[in-house]
Amino acid sequence: MWLAPENPATPPELPAPTEGETVTDCPTPDKRAFRSAAAARRFWRRSYIRTGKHRLHPYRCPGCDHWHLTHQTPAEQRAIAARIARKARTP
Repeated sequence: MWLAPENPATPPELPAPTEGETVTDCPTPDKRAFRSAAAARRFWRRSYIRTGKHRLHPYRCPGCDHWHLTHQTPAEQRAIAARIARKARTP
């Protein structure tokens, strides 16, 4: 996984974790990771101009704590999260 730069031409290397820092696994490591929702939206806007892809929505990844882009709307994301939470509570 890499963090998308302001200029998406070349991916920067992720810094190595510092001593004592916990790194969790991203469930979608092939997706671009962004430092903020705003950075993800900027990347989508630039990509859309070139590719014409459909609207993408940023979401915070529960595994790596960065932001990714998805085709699911925020309402769809909430519905999925609620369904997962219900399944987790069911014995």
